[in-house]
Amino acid sequence: MFIFADPRTWVGVAFVVFFVIFGRKLWDALRGLLDSKASVIRSDLEEAASLRAEAEKMMLRAKEERKRGQEEAAAMIERSKADAEVLEKETQQRLKEEAGNYLQRTEEQIEVMKRSAQASLQQEVLDMALKIASEVLEKDLSQNQKLREAMTEKALSGLSEVGHAS
Repeated sequence: MFIFADPRTWVGVAFVVFFVIFGRKLWDALRGLLDSKASVIRSDLEEAASLRAEAEKMMLRAKEERKRGQEEAAAMIERSKADAEVLEKETQQRLKEEAGNYLQRTEEQIEVMKRSAQASLQQEVLDMALKIASEVLEKDLSQNQKLREAMTEKALSGLSEVGHAS
């Protein structure tokens, strides 16, 4: 009887009786709680897996888009280089043409200026020659009276012929 006098024995007996009476219900409730927790964890894992798969797809799309963007950028750079080369050639050609036109106009202006200078020089030479000839004739005519009279008569007869002809 000594066992029954110890309070620990009664606590143990009460514990065993409690589990015998309520054990099945507690076990079912505990299992239900654990099952619901497990299903939440499973659904979270499934969601995480689907999110991971979606993230991987997005990453692949991003890589493809980046690659496509790099290819487009490289193509744009190549087109820009080609356009720049064409523009450079066109500009060089245009500059050559303009330089040639400018050179031709300059040469033409120089030629016109040469002709003008030659004509001016010829006129000056002619004026000087006439002046010198006039001075020489005047000097000679003042010294030679007969020659002067003959020339005057000849000039007057030439004038009268011109007057009769008109």
